[in-house]
Parts: sequence; structure tokens; C-alpha cells
Amino acid sequence: MSVTKKNGSEIQGCERVRFSVPENQLVALLLARRDMSHAGITTLDKRGDARNLSYAELYTEAAQLCAGLQGASLRPGDRLVLQLSDAQDVMVGFWGCILAGVVPVPLNTAPFYDRPNSQSDRLVSTVERFRCRAVLASSELFEPITALLRPLAAATVVNIADCCRAAGPPEIHTPAPDDPAAMFLTSGSTGAAKGVVQTHAAMLAMADATIQMNGFTADDVALNWMSLDHAGSLVFLGVMPLALGASQVHVPIDYVLKEPTRWLDLIDTWRASITWAPNFVFSLMLDRQQQLLSRSWDLSCMRFMVNAGEAVVSATARSFLTLLQRFGLPEDALRPAFGMVETCSGITWSTGFRVQDNGTTNPFVSLGSVIPGAAMKVVDESGVTVNEGLEGRLLLKGVSVFSGYDGENALNAAMLIDDWLVTGDLAYIQDGELHVTGREKDIVIVNGNNHYCHEIEAVVGKFSTVASDCVAAVGVRVAGDNTESLVVFYATRNGGDNGHDKGSLEK
Repeated sequence: MSVTKKNGSEIQGCERVRFSVPENQLVALLLARRDMSHAGITTLDKRGDARNLSYAELYTEAAQLCAGLQGASLRPGDRLVLQLSDAQDVMVGFWGCILAGVVPVPLNTAPFYDRPNSQSDRLVSTVERFRCRAVLASSELFEPITALLRPLAAATVVNIADCCRAAGPPEIHTPAPDDPAAMFLTSGSTGAAKGVVQTHAAMLAMADATIQMNGFTADDVALNWMSLDHAGSLVFLGVMPLALGASQVHVPIDYVLKEPTRWLDLIDTWRASITWAPNFVFSLMLDRQQQLLSRSWDLSCMRFMVNAGEAVVSATARSFLTLLQRFGLPEDALRPAFGMVETCSGITWSTGFRVQDNGTTNPFVSLGSVIPGAAMKVVDESGVTVNEGLEGRLLLKGVSVFSGYDGENALNAAMLIDDWLVTGDLAYIQDGELHVTGREKDIVIVNGNNHYCHEIEAVVGKFSTVASDCVAAVGVRVAGDNTESLVVFYATRNGGDNGHDKGSLEK
């Protein structure tokens, strides 16, 4: 973690990123791995049954899909929403789009499409707001999605099975490094997400800089169980292992959340060395302490267990490490970090949280230094860099930082100042390492999921008994809790509060 520039609370990482492919774009990366048969992608279904796809097979299937997309009249630059229920299909769909120059928009599938729900509403909103040319659907979802989107005449629904049977060779697109590679959506509690377009250079820079900073090798194994609509899943634990030529394992999120100890089963079974979870998952493990003590795992393979996505609670981290070291988990395996979809996932990585770190006096855990090619600084309200150790507004810049939300010019003008991204977080920098202390933006983070306060307030304000202009949503973390709780303050239209009004709101 070398630091080349330090000026108060402004920290510059290593001068340059050493890219895994000279062309600095994702098509070249997949082409470079197209003959690799000894490493690849393993996906598990909801029952835990595994399927394997070597990188050579990934290229073959992605190239076939590329031909199918081109046969469906999709062209470079077109946006396509992924609605794929199988994790292996998501990976093939993602890379097939990359080869065709089509911009994939990963989106979780809905539980059903024939009546309103948040996820199907999000699909319709995404297609409309971001001018998506098509939707790539699993075979069993093709007809219900077609019916849902029929009123949107501009959107074509493409069956992935038909694409994979396309005749004729693909025309592999050659993008420029700064061409759009994928669009990720920010969290949105009512479906009003923002579009984050990331370029080939940005995604590859995040992956390669993370490799460079942490000394990862082809012998590492990445394990992901977070949703595949997330930059952390597709870039950090998807693109990065491909850049390494290392194996990667992807598991449905519900498989682990239904029984969190399965995470440790998976680490042991697949000899995973890199994985990721938000803080609340570590607390779920502690809630099952007696169950864990009755089990037997070999976790000595795990060297990079990322804790990110919400505030890291030092007491939880210490208790987790103490509990798991009896199973061989290295004392420095837990890695607090900071990242956003706007930065292609992680942009700071720590050298490891140890049991003795932080003691009981400092509630703010070090999230590490910035990756090569990136910089961070902390400024006051007037934009002046503050001295080391003082709290202020966190700003980031670098190759992996996005250039603005799609179609949000006013917001971009406020968030991007001279190439610096205003993150909306409060922080201080000490000894070149980031410590996040809170947020200046109105977001509540519950179990690693972002919920915008103004969106929650708008939903509550629609109740007939609530005064729509008298609603406030806030996040509260009670001492000892491992994630935030949502508290909503509201006034009723008649100025009172009775059982009927309260009951109506809770519905």
C-alpha cells in the first residue's frame, strides 16, 4: 500500500495501475482467457447443486450469445436489461453483451410479473427511464416479461435459449477503453434508481488495482453470495478473478441468508480465499455461536474476508475473529473496506482488522488506503482540505470513479467537482487510512441495503391519514446494534394520533 502523495487529508495512491491486458478493455481480457480450461466459474443453485464453466467454455458460450444478440438486431451501445434466474446465465449474458458491445444492465428477477411488485415495477422503470433497447430473459420468464412490457413498444424481449442457438459466427466488437461497458443501478426503495454507467477502463482499473494492492494471484479463489446485480459481485468478485485467471464461485443470496453458517461451509468446501459480506452478516454468525462451536471447518484458506457495505462495528469484528480463529481463520483475514457502485466497488482496502485493533475507545474502524490510480481527501464545507485527523466531507477520484449518473445533469454538477466525487459521507484520514464517521446524505442502510429517506417519506405520505408534508424518515443505530433501524416520524391529517391512524400506517 504505497502512498506517493500526502497533503493533510489528501491522499494519492500509487501513480499508476498495471493493467492485465494492454488494450485496457474487457473484450481483450476475455479473449486473453479463452483458452484457459483449468480455471473458471462455478455456480450453485438454490439447493446447493454446482455447475462448472471453464473460462474457455465461458468464451465459447458468450460468443454464441453475442451472435444471438446480433441476430436480434442489437448493436454496440444498445442497453439490455438482464432478467436471468440462473447465475451461470447471468455470467454468460454479461460477457456475451461485452463481446457484442451491448451495455448490460443487471437486474434481479421479480417473484412474479402478472401483478405489481417492487421488482417488476423496477424493471418497467429501468426500461423506460434508461432507454433500454431490450431485455434478455430466461426461457421460463420470456412470456410473462413480454406481457408486462408489451405496452412499451420500443423494448424487445429476447429469449436467452434462442440466442444460444443462433447460427453464424459472432462479430466481436472492439471497444475503446472509455466506452460504456455496463450500467449498474443504485439502490432505490421505491424503484427510483439512478443509472451508473461504468466504462471498460473503470471496471478493469478497479480489478487490476485491487490485485496490485493486495497481491492476489491465480491461486486465489473468489466466493460471492451477494446478488449479481451489484458491482461488488460482477466487478470485484467477477471481473477481478478473470483478470487473475483464478477460479470464482457464485451462490444465490437466499442460500446463505436462510442458514448463514453455509457461508463457512462454502469457504471450506471450495477453499475460498476472497469473499465479502456487510457487517450485519457477521453479527448473524455471532447469534449462532453455540451452533458454530459444534461444527468443524478448516478456514485457513481464507485471507481476504471483506466487511463493507455498511458501518463496520469494531466489537462485532473482534468477536467474530475471536470465535472463528479456532477454525484456523487467519488473524488478519477480516478486511474492512470502502466502496460504492460509483467507484466500481472497492476503492480502499485495509491490511486486516485484528482482535487487538481499536480497543474499546475508537468506534471508527480503519477502512484502509486508496487503490493505485485513485485519491481521496477530506474537506470542510467550503471545500478546503482539512488537516489529518479532522472530520469533514469525503471526496474521491480515480480511474474507477464514474463520470456521472445517466440523465442527472443537475445532480452531477453538485456531486462531481473538478473530477472529485462528493460521496455524501463524513470521514477523517489518519496515517493515510480512511475512517468513515457518518453520512451527510439522507440514506438509511439496513442490512447492507440503501434506502433513500425522501423515497420512504413519499410512500408514507400517500396514506390517507398522514399529512404528506409532515413525514421524516431517519436511520438510527442503537448502541450495540450491527445495522441501522428505520424510524419514521409523521403527523396525522387531523393533528392527532390514535390506534386507527397508527394501524393504517403500519399496513
